[in-house]
Amino acid sequence: MRQVAAVAAKHGLKVPSSPLSKPQCLIKAERFKTLLKPQLRGHDAKIRKAHLLPNDHVSPDFPEYKTLGNVQIMHLLSATLSPHDSKADVEKVLSTLRSQGEIPYWIPSGASIHPLGGLGYARFAFELAHQENELGVFFDTIILPCAAGSTLAGIITGFKLIQKLTKDSADEEEEKGRRIIGIDVFANWPEQSRAQILSIARNTGSLIGLGDEDIRECDVVVDDRWNGGKYGVLNRETKDAVKMLAGLEGILTDPVYTGKAMAALIGKARKGEFEGSRNVLFVHTGGVPVLSAYPDLM
Repeated sequence: MRQVAAVAAKHGLKVPSSPLSKPQCLIKAERFKTLLKPQLRGHDAKIRKAHLLPNDHVSPDFPEYKTLGNVQIMHLLSATLSPHDSKADVEKVLSTLRSQGEIPYWIPSGASIHPLGGLGYARFAFELAHQENELGVFFDTIILPCAAGSTLAGIITGFKLIQKLTKDSADEEEEKGRRIIGIDVFANWPEQSRAQILSIARNTGSLIGLGDEDIRECDVVVDDRWNGGKYGVLNRETKDAVKMLAGLEGILTDPVYTGKAMAALIGKARKGEFEGSRNVLFVHTGGVPVLSAYPDLM
């Protein structure tokens, strides 16, 4: 099995580059243990400041959750954190910053419903296709963690554009078959999640030359059997998967996103669900910063 890491594909395509619209402060709503906050703050350091609005969906049994992991890193990077519960809280922060002469730029939670949310991983599809050509390999199954949906939506859209641009590639992929499977980590209304992913994919497609008809409902495949029943909560399957991969391969995953996706990959393999697949790709989306906030991984 080969691995391609896609860690920083989202935020680079969201921040306006025009001198007239360049933000002085990025405002980001996010869950406490999202993978994107450390990336975002690193990007923000080049701008001026970041104001993060974490919305906690987890009630942990241990105090470290509130102070370590991403939270600790955000403080070290001098980001401002303002926990929020509603859109009104977000508007209040934006209004306050504007009154202070700042030019805030708002990125919604997960960056997924941002108009440019899927573009980074649409480009990832082209990078992967290039690597496949170089390696002489075809990944017929792709497994990745899926929460708000722009990672999965972007990858789907990118491969659809590749098919449209290159007829030979389209015929080859149709003949070989490529399955792109998102592993749900949200544990929250799977049908609503699929509808959101389809919407993000079609919106992304409209930005790069695809029509709604190019991306079908059946293209969005989400497996919700491995989320542990609640977002951000470490369950036995995820713990075992995190420890197995670290022990055997020296690769770290996290309990919130990539660890649950790895538990799904292992579980699906054990169930024989990859029968017929020759090359399965696991897309590692990051997550190491969160590990210290889960002491029960020991």
